[in-house]
Amino acid sequence: MIYLSIKTFDPDKAEDADALKLSMPLAKIEDMTATILKILDLDFGLIKNNSLNLDQIDVNQLKNLINFDLSKLLNMKDLFKSISYDGDKLILGLNTASDANLYIDLNDTSVNINSSNIYIYNYSNTDNLKLKIESININHNSFTPAVIDETGYIDLSDVDKLFNSAIKTATLKDFDISTDIGMVFSFFGSESKGNILLNAKAKVNDNYNPTLYLGLDLTNIPALFKSFITTTQLDIYYKDDFVYISKVDNNSDTYKVKVGAKTFMDNISYYLMEFGLGTQPALLSLFGSADPEVPNVGNSLKKYEVINNRYNLSIDLKNLTGNIVLGLAELSLELSNVKINNNELLALTSIKDVKLSIMSLINLSIDNLSLNNIGEDGTIDNVDVAFVDNYAKEYKFDENMIYKNGEFYSRVKHKITYKFGLNQKDKSVYGTLDEEIKELEVEDVTYDNDTYHFVGWYLDRDLTILFEENKLRDENIILYAKWVKK
Repeated sequence: MIYLSIKTFDPDKAEDADALKLSMPLAKIEDMTATILKILDLDFGLIKNNSLNLDQIDVNQLKNLINFDLSKLLNMKDLFKSISYDGDKLILGLNTASDANLYIDLNDTSVNINSSNIYIYNYSNTDNLKLKIESININHNSFTPAVIDETGYIDLSDVDKLFNSAIKTATLKDFDISTDIGMVFSFFGSESKGNILLNAKAKVNDNYNPTLYLGLDLTNIPALFKSFITTTQLDIYYKDDFVYISKVDNNSDTYKVKVGAKTFMDNISYYLMEFGLGTQPALLSLFGSADPEVPNVGNSLKKYEVINNRYNLSIDLKNLTGNIVLGLAELSLELSNVKINNNELLALTSIKDVKLSIMSLINLSIDNLSLNNIGEDGTIDNVDVAFVDNYAKEYKFDENMIYKNGEFYSRVKHKITYKFGLNQKDKSVYGTLDEEIKELEVEDVTYDNDTYHFVGWYLDRDLTILFEENKLRDENIILYAKWVKK
């Protein structure tokens, strides 16, 4: 069995949060790891006792759909500072706030981590440490290590079936999703009800290139919410590395824009929230002003149960992420038998009974969201996405330009992200090409009993490329602050 205990905490405070305790048979971990290794083109023979039939998975499609550079997410040189072997154990020295070592006993192939000094950095907001791995115990033997008390551990024995089914679902080539999202908006004691109609289609061709469509009909959102969201119809198309967005607002004006997929993903909150949904500044500022809290993963999983091929979950997203905008999420993941090339297999086919709370203002619910276009015989039907191809071919406007009712309206916005470090919050500024960059006033900062003085903004983490421009580029940029100790 593997026993994992995780705590999250604020290093500036003495008290720790409760721990999230999970357990799973080691063989299940090996099954899932084998699948991941296969997808990443790593040595599949490293994993023993694999029971997953990978012939039912289109690995090439997965690799193309998840085509990202792992080196940008995790630099192993930053993670480990030393490696040694004492004849019995492999010792990995970790780059953490305080010295910590990971010991791997090579004699009985067991791993035991039990240290209050093993932390994982949260680079997204601050340099502060957010996640502490309290203990990991792995043992190939049948007995439970004496240091582990099994009380309070959540047994995830069945989660590998869900994992494998989700992987199989991701390799399917046709998706057709339609659902009615119930919506309740509460504001200063008043409650307003409505709904959003969602329609999505996806198709992957023989070269593993996806064609995607997402449509949202917002004409019937709660009346009280219409002052915060001005879009009534939103259509998003993806074809050949370009994203096309078309929206109609509550004045019946039509806006269109075409951007590269990377530009879209780099600034997804702008394209979805501000431009796409027409989210008004009051609501954006409400979300943006919510300071994150330290996650409390120990109190995040409120319910986990498996009944036949249905997984019922209740997750406190605020505790899990530290994002106080989010609330409780309840959902059921349902696995079903489907036929692919006359082979019957178990896949994740629908999400049922979804409930999500956002800032105690918005409550969303979905009775049933089907993930596949499944015929009566269990076979995945062909999904027609020719209308997406036609939309891309007939689009006549320039890239990175917003058009209103067929006439040029404005350029798209780009974002400058200022990363201050030293436990300071990041700051984002939006603007258009050639717009003058307003200089930020940066005061001295006291951190860890020392005072630091700001000396400039740089384009790289290593602080070697000084940023000296005074106008916005036609792209998103990230700037890193350089400080000197006074």
